[in-house]
Amino acid sequence: MIVIVDNATLNDIAMSFLKKKYNLTVVVEGKYLHMRCITHIINVIVNDGLNEMNDLVARVRGAVKYIRQCPSRLAKFKERVKDAHIESKSFLCLDVSTRSNSTYLMLEQAQKFERSFEAFDSVDLYYKGELLMGDGVSN
Repeated sequence: MIVIVDNATLNDIAMSFLKKKYNLTVVVEGKYLHMRCITHIINVIVNDGLNEMNDLVARVRGAVKYIRQCPSRLAKFKERVKDAHIESKSFLCLDVSTRSNSTYLMLEQAQKFERSFEAFDSVDLYYKGELLMGDGVSN
């Protein structure tokens, strides 16, 4: 028998209770009775990594939001993409807190357009100032 649960402390207590109550140490001394959910473990690792890069992610998110919020800014940015001869089937996307891979996708897309972001600064006078004042974007 194997029980798969997340990493909550109450689950540790419950598993300890089950081992004692039902004497569940017969196979390999019960080492593999309580398995951690791999999805939960991966999620914790990814979130810890993202927290380490929080400032970078916030800056990219702020830049993408700023450009996508206004049709004229988006048109200017698309011109910078064209000028830089960047070919891509997909475009800038924002991450969504309920989609686990959306931050990765946002960063991946933004990286493709790095030269366009740099060139956009020269055609939009408010770009840098807005990013510095935006939520979560520090100087």
